[in-house]
Formats: sequence, structure tokens, C-alpha cells
Amino acid sequence: HHLLGFAALLLPAALLYRRALFWLLPCAIAFGGVIELIQPYVNRNGEWGDFYADAMGAILGVTIGLFLRYVFRKFFVAQTQ
Repeated sequence: HHLLGFAALLLPAALLYRRALFWLLPCAIAFGGVIELIQPYVNRNGEWGDFYADAMGAILGVTIGLFLRYVFRKFFVAQTQ
């Protein structure tokens, strides 16, 4: 769930706002870390595995988003010009 959640969080940003990824990707990974650090204070357990899944999901979402952006621009935008 962590991987899918963070991938879904960053995929639209990578698809639509490529320049924002410079600060958005590190912030999303830091957000995942903060979530895990806060969990012990709300009667939950923070886990390294969840943090890694958050980070991998963020990276996966960016990768898929940039790939889809490339495919869209290559095959759909280029044909209209």
C-alpha cells in the first residue's frame, strides 16, 4: 500500500509538472520518513520497510510519469505538428 500510495502521489506531478520534481521528490521521500518517525507517538510502529516502500513508490511514480510524458509527447504531440 505504501508503494502504490506514493507512486500515485507523484505520478501526476511527473506527468504534468516535470520541473517541480526537483523539490517534490525529496519532499515526498522526507514526508514518508516523517510519517514513520511520528507513528510511535500515536500508538503505531514505525518501520524501515514502510519508509523504503514509500521512497520506492515515489521513485516509481516519477519514473512512470516521466515515461508516459515522453510517450505522449513523442507519439501524440509530434503528429499534430
